[in-house]
Amino acid sequence: MTKLVVLRGNSGSGKTTTARQLQRVLGPTALLISQDVVRRKILHAPDTVGTPAIAVMAELVAWGRARGFAVIILEGILKRSVYGEFLRDLKQAWGPAIIGYFDVTFATTVKRNQTKARSFIGHS
Repeated sequence: MTKLVVLRGNSGSGKTTTARQLQRVLGPTALLISQDVVRRKILHAPDTVGTPAIAVMAELVAWGRARGFAVIILEGILKRSVYGEFLRDLKQAWGPAIIGYFDVTFATTVKRNQTKARSFIGHS
């Protein structure tokens, strides 16, 4: 039975690092779906209501479940104003799921982002 893990939080909160490490530990039995990869790199889509990233992520989650992955990890900022309905639908469809929110201060977010190759500060 496939388990769903959703990791949400602000930029620089550690969700991507945690998701990648979880996938490393679980190996090929885990499918990692990153909101940033889907939205920014594959679709070049805005992070606004109606973004096509929602449909693509929903399809990837369904695909992983149909293929029998032991764990599907969905990670991203996944802000409630854009992804709330999608997340509620996922939770309803899956029943028990592991859903975590990385709650760090804005100061921590800024500090961590300044260590990235491309900080969000000063970029649109």
